Amino acid sequence: DGTVQIDVSGGTPVYTFLWSGPEGYTSTEQNPIDMGAGKYDVLVTDLNGCTASAIATVTNPLIVTNTDDDGYGSLRYAINYANGNPGRDSIIFNIEGPGPHTISPLSDLYSVDSPLVIDGYTQDGSSANTNPPGKGMNSVIQIVLDGGSLLPNQGSNGLLIRGDNCTVRGINFTRWPFSGVNLWENEGNLIEGNFFGTDALGSDATGFGNEVFGITLWRSHNNIFRGNIVSGNGGLEPNPGIVFADTCSGNLIVGNFIGTDISGTMALPNSGSGINIGHSWDNTVGGTSPADRNVIFGGIALFGVHTTGNKIIGNYLGQDVDGFGALGDASGVAIYDEATDNEIGPGNVIAGIQNGHPVYLGPGSSSNSVFGNDIGVAEDGNTVMWNQETGIYIENSFDNMIGGLTPDKANIISGSNAHG
Repeated sequence: DGTVQIDVSGGTPVYTFLWSGPEGYTSTEQNPIDMGAGKYDVLVTDLNGCTASAIATVTNPLIVTNTDDDGYGSLRYAINYANGNPGRDSIIFNIEGPGPHTISPLSDLYSVDSPLVIDGYTQDGSSANTNPPGKGMNSVIQIVLDGGSLLPNQGSNGLLIRGDNCTVRGINFTRWPFSGVNLWENEGNLIEGNFFGTDALGSDATGFGNEVFGITLWRSHNNIFRGNIVSGNGGLEPNPGIVFADTCSGNLIVGNFIGTDISGTMALPNSGSGINIGHSWDNTVGGTSPADRNVIFGGIALFGVHTTGNKIIGNYLGQDVDGFGALGDASGVAIYDEATDNEIGPGNVIAGIQNGHPVYLGPGSSSNSVFGNDIGVAEDGNTVMWNQETGIYIENSFDNMIGGLTPDKANIISGSNAHG
């Protein structure tokens, strides 16, 4: 909030002050505080009843009003100001003219080092998704953060977030040399309703992908990723859309389209898998509610020492958003390289898989569970959606549980061109 200081000369003291401003604001202080951005009128009256008036404008350094690389009103300026301002701040957008509005930094933005909300949905013309599960998204994004002006292989991120308890929503991250958002040694962040790697419509990934990853986590914990599109990322190497690297835990991935367009019916693949979870534990992909379901093209890989206690629940892998159309050359879930005690199930539909085995328990993995899934059929349990390879393939992997002792633990395994 802002403040105004006013000096009065002439007339006969004592003076009185009457301020009026946006949203019914009034004050009788000479130097009022807690003023929001906007224009304010002040009427000054002296002891003899003589009056004078003035207008003051209060600006807010946390409002992005232009697409400039730097200077007052830019995103760079707002992040730097927030880093130095105590408490949790909110950056909002008020850029004039029709969108989308593209911000193209000429160098790395400041890292986000303190609690901060960056809300692209505050820009006029923007709106968050309101469609129910089972439908495509109807999000409208008007703020594009484009890293295409930076040198390839520079390792730049759209946003490098080091602070805890940050929120980023309503931003289209495209063409960053490393990743759209990188969460680094922090916790408690919310990444919601963004597009990573597509155009601002969420319909095309040609030339828009981030060069390595869409979203990166490094030693980051208890974050939520909800309602994002993460597609078309990875460049020429087989890189995942979302990667958990080096001891990430307690994170939740729900309600995202990973490797598809905004409609959820067309594949826009990342160059590698949809999600990689490496050397990380107790993370959850999906949930028991339809709103938690991720639609994933490209599959999920879990691997490495300490990769334990992760849960893959209630997702569509290989199907489109309505659960009955195949997305194409899709992949399933693979666990290998010393990953132990992870759960695939319940409620995943793993069907229409043409690239590898729908479920693969590979060398070095052990004590993993696969239960309550529909493999090779749609969610109705009857409509066959063919998988190219064996439904569940176990290779040099030990002490795993397939199904369980109660009916709800049973997998339906059908529609395989090889073995069940």
